[in-house]
Amino acid sequence: MEQTLTNIVDDSGTPVQTRRALTSNSVIYEPDDVSTTGTYGWYIDLDMPRATQTTSGAANPDSSGRNPPDAQFPGEKAIRRLVLRNGAIVTTTVLPSLDEFSCYGTRPGAILVLDAVTGGDIGRPVIDFNTDGVIDENDLLEDGGDTYSAGLLFNQGDLDGALVDLSTLGGEGDADWLFACGGNDCLPFRIEPPDESRTGRLSWRELSED
Repeated sequence: MEQTLTNIVDDSGTPVQTRRALTSNSVIYEPDDVSTTGTYGWYIDLDMPRATQTTSGAANPDSSGRNPPDAQFPGEKAIRRLVLRNGAIVTTTVLPSLDEFSCYGTRPGAILVLDAVTGGDIGRPVIDFNTDGVIDENDLLEDGGDTYSAGLLFNQGDLDGALVDLSTLGGEGDADWLFACGGNDCLPFRIEPPDESRTGRLSWRELSED
């Protein structure tokens, strides 16, 4: 089952953010008839067109990439390592270069947040995207009456290079730190901690204990 990713430009704050919202389609992992063969599970195509409007209905100020209805960044790939948080997958994408003479993408890339089981919207805030120090409903995206735990497409000036693997650091209180880095720049975000006491370097005996 395909989960569809959509670019939504949120102009409710400053700066304007392009968020990445996922559908929540049901996923089939096995056929009703065990004798039936097929392909099951979920997938996501990174072929989203650029949004034409913002959440307020204004014209989208972003002109990067290709024009709709073409994919905004054809060739975008999710090839970085995954960060798991309580059933949520957090990862980054890499955008194609500006032209044949450049190794830098039109934008640094994007953070995706998805349900590890369905590949769709996780349905809760996972990252402090509005950077107010709290992971709560204010980090969700509302659009057209729907609420999403949407990812984030970075603006050109956010980082001075393409996104690399995400890194995390255990924090104090009820959240850890997530670092999104590219070039010589890093942006810190709060991220929910693992809901699991057995973390860090573990033996196979610890992992096998109930």
